[in-house]
Amino acid sequence: IMFRELELTGVNVRSAHNATGDGVTNDRAAFSAADTAAAVASNGSDVVPAGTYLISTSLTISSPVIMLPGAILSVPTGVTVTFSADPTLPNQKVFSLTGTGSVVFPTHTDEYHARWWGAEGVGARTDNEVPIQAAIDCASVSSSLNGGIVRLQTGTYLCSATINMKNKVSLVGTNRGSVELFANAATWGASTSMVYFANGGFTINASYLKDMTVRPNNVAAITAAIDGNTMGPSSGLMRVIVWGFVNTGLNIATGALGYTLWELNDVE
Repeated sequence: IMFRELELTGVNVRSAHNATGDGVTNDRAAFSAADTAAAVASNGSDVVPAGTYLISTSLTISSPVIMLPGAILSVPTGVTVTFSADPTLPNQKVFSLTGTGSVVFPTHTDEYHARWWGAEGVGARTDNEVPIQAAIDCASVSSSLNGGIVRLQTGTYLCSATINMKNKVSLVGTNRGSVELFANAATWGASTSMVYFANGGFTINASYLKDMTVRPNNVAAITAAIDGNTMGPSSGLMRVIVWGFVNTGLNIATGALGYTLWELNDVE
């Protein structure tokens, strides 16, 4: 009902501005035209119906965007789509990124859902580190001042490589009994950790892993399920279980000064 009401009051990029939504044609011009129209209309929103919309060159959208269920923005390498206002997004995949393609949210955004980038807690996807990383990277750029939370819904997320945590970004599940990061043995490569806390050689601050299980699945290549570099204030693990490892469950490295700051709260 909510999306139907929003659809009726916005500027439709497809019916009003001829976006194709076929995933092949560059729909940037249609989005730009809809954004211009929405800026002067009383409703002031860009409505994106179901379809895959290729944006081939970088675009900043000033008006609020309403992505209806089934709508996907396809962003190729080298292209950034920036939302200046809070978008309204369904609880499903809405971003398809290739290479260095990215999306940027308003700086006041504080929550991001990995499902928007295609993370699947059920199903056959074995590279969930890719959409989860995309969400973390987006939060790191968009919420660089105040920080952001990337949320995982209930499910088991099969992974084939490391998830790299970023400064001021936390990865949070629903609870440690219902959200699991699971190393998929058949597709795991040479990565030596499942979750890695680092900040380009500098102290990482305000970065947490919360409310989930991390399970290396006895993959021999994983020398530390969770690997922490130099940890700063307000960082660490809360309500986390680590099990199924053949080497180390948790590795905490001290910094150049010989100490680290890391909060461990209800960790098994």
